[in-house]
Amino acid sequence: MAPLPTPPGAPAPLPADALRWSCDPKVFQGGDTAAIPPLAETMGQERALEALRIGLELYAPGFNVYVAGLTGTGRSSTVKRILEHIQPACALASDRCYVHNFAQPSEPRLLTLPRGTARFFRDEMADLVNYLRRTIPRIFEDERFKADRDAIVEKYAREEKTHLRELQGRVQKEGFALVQIQVGPFSQPEVVPVWEGQPVTSDQLEEHVRSGALPTAKAEELRSGQRRLHEDLERHLTRARDLAHHMAQEIEDLGRRAATLAIEGPLRDLGKKYPHEGVEDYLREVREAVLGGLERFQHGEDEDGRRRRRRVTDDLTEFQVNVVLDHYSKPSCPVIVESAPTYTNLFGTLERVPDVRGRVPLDHMKIRGGSLLESDGGYLVMNALDVFSEPGVWVTLKRSLKTGELRIQPPEALTLLGPPALRPQPIPLNVKVVLIGDQRLYQMASVVEEDFRKIFKVLAEFDTEVDRTASRLRQFAQVASKICREEKLGAVEASGLASLAEFAVRRAGRQGKLSVRFSDVADVLREADHWRRHGAPAGGDGKISAAHVERAIEARRRRHGLPEEKLREWIREGVILLDVEGERVGQVNGLAVLDYGFHSFGKPSRITATVSPGRSGIINIEREARLSGETHDKGVLILAGFLRERYAQDIPLALTASLAFEQSYSGVDGDSASSTEIYALLSALSGIPLRQSLAVTGSVNQKGDIQAIGGVNEKIEGFYDVCLLKGLTGRQGVLVPQANVADLMLRPDVVRSVKEGKFQVWSVRSVDEGIALLTGAAAGERRPDGTFPPDSVNGRVQAKLREMAMKVKEFGPAGV
Repeated sequence: MAPLPTPPGAPAPLPADALRWSCDPKVFQGGDTAAIPPLAETMGQERALEALRIGLELYAPGFNVYVAGLTGTGRSSTVKRILEHIQPACALASDRCYVHNFAQPSEPRLLTLPRGTARFFRDEMADLVNYLRRTIPRIFEDERFKADRDAIVEKYAREEKTHLRELQGRVQKEGFALVQIQVGPFSQPEVVPVWEGQPVTSDQLEEHVRSGALPTAKAEELRSGQRRLHEDLERHLTRARDLAHHMAQEIEDLGRRAATLAIEGPLRDLGKKYPHEGVEDYLREVREAVLGGLERFQHGEDEDGRRRRRRVTDDLTEFQVNVVLDHYSKPSCPVIVESAPTYTNLFGTLERVPDVRGRVPLDHMKIRGGSLLESDGGYLVMNALDVFSEPGVWVTLKRSLKTGELRIQPPEALTLLGPPALRPQPIPLNVKVVLIGDQRLYQMASVVEEDFRKIFKVLAEFDTEVDRTASRLRQFAQVASKICREEKLGAVEASGLASLAEFAVRRAGRQGKLSVRFSDVADVLREADHWRRHGAPAGGDGKISAAHVERAIEARRRRHGLPEEKLREWIREGVILLDVEGERVGQVNGLAVLDYGFHSFGKPSRITATVSPGRSGIINIEREARLSGETHDKGVLILAGFLRERYAQDIPLALTASLAFEQSYSGVDGDSASSTEIYALLSALSGIPLRQSLAVTGSVNQKGDIQAIGGVNEKIEGFYDVCLLKGLTGRQGVLVPQANVADLMLRPDVVRSVKEGKFQVWSVRSVDEGIALLTGAAAGERRPDGTFPPDSVNGRVQAKLREMAMKVKEFGPAGV
């Protein structure tokens, strides 16, 4: 069948060369990736690199960095590389450790020590405790100490015996006796009367009175004397207790003096070795705690008399040092990439470890730091979406960056009503945070969180494409060389590089651009190398060729193409109605794109329009069925504006028209079908049928200009595949906006069919050009009197609208 003729006022079809850019392998100077040096820097991200360097090198409040851009553009690798390069600019951070706070045990004390020294301070404190465990028992077992202690005991024992003899003398003189009375498990001295040479209790005394053996007056005299002597006994006991207290105090002072000689030297040496803020106060408290609890270091005895070391529940935990940030043998500028920024991983926690008795003690040794503390003095890199998704992370990160300090608390502290059992002193922070995310998340965070822009003042935005120049293509080859070397892939010859470049141009969406989402390029390279190693397609010299690259791209399309194949099957079987031959009034083939994320393809669909006199205007059936998106609704409203501007300057626009995407049940959005809908309306109004061998895409404005749309390659290929399925006639093709010609990067098989005259692609600038192609009739130009030629499309539409206006006027408001 002969190609479709070009009607008056319609553009000629595009030549095949305009439908795809082909890369000349000579641009790579005939070499393969084995001879091409790998690219050291990041390609095509000059603006982002400039912002990133400023953000990373400038230490000022709020100059943290948000790196925006799509995945695969080299954001993470670039951030790591630049951080490694500017490490010398980092300020050296100090070591941090927690020790027991003897004054306020619930608030562990923070000690800041010079870089790399905290571990030695911890070890020397542990050595000190072990030294005291060995030395203090020896002090108390020393013969001289025992002699001094026994002398003190003997002195107070003599004094107590003297007082006791004096009391016993008074008691005996007045006819009483001093006896020991058993009270439960204890015994205590008591003064009792003596009658007939025998001590008697109060009950026995009463019995003698009742029996008449003891006169009542004599019994009362004994009771009175007993009370008086009991007061003397109480005074004696009080004096004995005072003597015991003084004796214990004197023995304790003796032990303190002896232990002081053992502890003063080591503590003094530690103080001189670590003359830093807080250390002197801490060592002073350690001294008082040791001297005040010497019994914890002494030996006791088992029941069989064997000597043993006293064991305490906390094992002298308060004298231990918990190093939470140690820089020993670590780089001067830490670069921490936190791949799992949970609350605990990022901010640390208080470990809750049950002891042997099932209790969960909390002390300073249970404090654990996180990656935010580990990156002090350096950089912390995280995924922005993870930071906002993890419970409590953003709130705590914001507070830490604003205050410049870290407060370590368990995650449950965010929800508990009461204060936490342990409140470690805050740690000063000097860290620069780098969040990596997309532009949409950055904009949303800036709107929702008012502090976000104050904290992340630097935006480094990575582009997804660069201009396709010869120098950029050579850089592209260097990137491919780097990927092959790093992953030990086969070398890519010049033809393979050319095919890769064409793939990158297609991904960029414009012939003059080159995609820099190198994760996609790397995937194609990996798969092409797979086909190279497995000998498909055959031939080549052991390198990755254009055939291998094309095989990898086609295999990816086939793997993900099941939904596309199902759609073609339904069209072939007539389940979905679509004509690619003939003509019909008010019916046109529209084009949409179905995007499944991993694969997108064009979907042709039938769009119909019906018209009648009325006042309802244009009815969007998709909108009425709640299947239309906001952008599609706007496109339909623009249609009414176009009709008013072109045809209703001297008559009212009196019509009721309906537009529908036939067999569409999942919703429609976007304005790329607005020109298609105009063509269907103009056909319905003029009565001129539209060629079903053509499909249309493009948005339109109220002036009738055709505007650019997205997914132009997928749309053309989608209609081409349907035509191929039903049989190519040479009269089939697609109308696209002129503004999209530079975006064309069609599949080689489509371009080949165009060259052979089996398929055509037209670019149109206006509705008039498009309607001329679709109808084969002239659109018609407006004449000086405002009318159009009667036989033109515009003339017939104008006449039909005038006729409708008269009918509406004739029938009146009630009749329409």
